[in-house]
Amino acid sequence: MTRAIRHGELTMLKDAEIRRAALLGAGCGTGWLADIDADLLSRLDATPRLQSRLFEVRADLGSDPACLPDEAGRLIALSPRLQREAALSAGLTYHFSAAGPVVDRREIAALGVIFGEGALMVALGLAHLSPPASALLRFEDEAVRRLVEADGWAIFCLWLADCGLSPRWLHAWESRQGEGSISLIRSAAIAIGAAVATVRWEHPVGAER
Repeated sequence: MTRAIRHGELTMLKDAEIRRAALLGAGCGTGWLADIDADLLSRLDATPRLQSRLFEVRADLGSDPACLPDEAGRLIALSPRLQREAALSAGLTYHFSAAGPVVDRREIAALGVIFGEGALMVALGLAHLSPPASALLRFEDEAVRRLVEADGWAIFCLWLADCGLSPRWLHAWESRQGEGSISLIRSAAIAIGAAVATVRWEHPVGAER
């Protein structure tokens, strides 16, 4: 008969998943283990002992991602596809007011095509968090789409840092902000990051992580 997994063991499994995801997603980062070969990092799955040691080195220099609030840990542990969808939601929520004072059904349908129905539904539900826009945006433009996504990653970086996560863990996400806004309203960005992270991002049946 299979032994039931106790609460303490479930917590350990959850923490291990968060730590592993944080390590694999962070990249080497400037000034951290620069001498580690990229191919070696790509083979961490086959070397759990090395994976554990690399985590310890980085955690000693920064913080433990598993000690963050639950919603932050869930965000870190999402698959890359769902993380990107969440980032699109965060960026679109931030810029939603730039769509205009009234968004009709045709415009909503167009936004769904551009950003995906899942990301759009989350942004619609959180549109009240969008700060006032100085100008309207043409969301169908590729440059604007890249801006929205880049700002979504920036929003998550601001929020995770506010939660206490060391920047040493955020190198990969920071690298995706190259085409984002020069600056974001910090209070609005943190509120949006927290709200988007509370969404239960689900993996479709049969989807790869």
